[in-house]
Amino acid sequence: MRGHDSVANRVIARVKPQLLHAHFGPDGMMAMRTAERHRLPLVVSFHGYDATRRDNSFTTAGGRLWLAHRAELFDRAVFLLANSEFVRERLIALGARADKVVLHRIGVDLGRFAPAASSAPDHVVFVGRLAAVKGIEIAVRAMAVVRRSNPSARLTVVGDGPLRSEMEALAMSLDVDVIWRGALPFDHVLSELSTASVVVAPSVTAPDGQPEALGLSLVEAQACGIAVVASRSGGIPETVIDGVTGLLAEEGSVEETASHIARLLGDSELRSRLGRAGREHVSREFDLTTQSRRLGELYDRAARLRPSGAEGN
Repeated sequence: MRGHDSVANRVIARVKPQLLHAHFGPDGMMAMRTAERHRLPLVVSFHGYDATRRDNSFTTAGGRLWLAHRAELFDRAVFLLANSEFVRERLIALGARADKVVLHRIGVDLGRFAPAASSAPDHVVFVGRLAAVKGIEIAVRAMAVVRRSNPSARLTVVGDGPLRSEMEALAMSLDVDVIWRGALPFDHVLSELSTASVVVAPSVTAPDGQPEALGLSLVEAQACGIAVVASRSGGIPETVIDGVTGLLAEEGSVEETASHIARLLGDSELRSRLGRAGREHVSREFDLTTQSRRLGELYDRAARLRPSGAEGN
């Protein structure tokens, strides 16, 4: 916060950068003085909690420091990058100038995601941290409903987190066939996705007020041409177009989530249509090459605003 980070200062002196880019608002706050010290324009990316959590949930010393200096960061940063329109609107509501807040979507390498030739029948996959905000409980309970009419339906859960043991017990009590894969390397996640009939991500708003900002696992599933079932939470309706690339349920609704899963498992033509549209949507909005080019253009604009007399010039 004082700009005297010796490691950062040595690297900046050696590399002589044109700008400084921090990811997450609190990290931008910590980098603010360093950017000033070297007269570097500062770009900050916001990815979710830093724009969506309620202020009263930031109770740690670091959280209080963030709230105390947030307005200053909004003023001093050249650009504030939001990963969804939902996050962009939240930043503006918090006091950021609209002309500084720029939508910049996370890009995925479409070359690494390819539609599978075929999927395992009645196979639903959940990918994400086993925490309340990701809606893992909704997924398990929805599968219990699905299995009443489709006993062969099974769920694979990729990810780990604080709710795992509780969710394992819930699945057993509801007689839901679940394979718990735990946290996996990226290539293994792709292997799991390649067998999926449907990907489910019924995210909910966390107790601290944080909703899903984007839903990267949904972007990746659609890049694989898989039909998805998700919730109308936070920025997800930007990621999944309801009725076009997937089906959205009301946040927290077990019955509607289950209905969508059952509908997709029973209709291969609908799954294929949504999957194709999802791949096209990701190609338009989340392609890594396109988003990297746009980020480079933002860097060029920010660098032109570098103050004169910067160190190393």
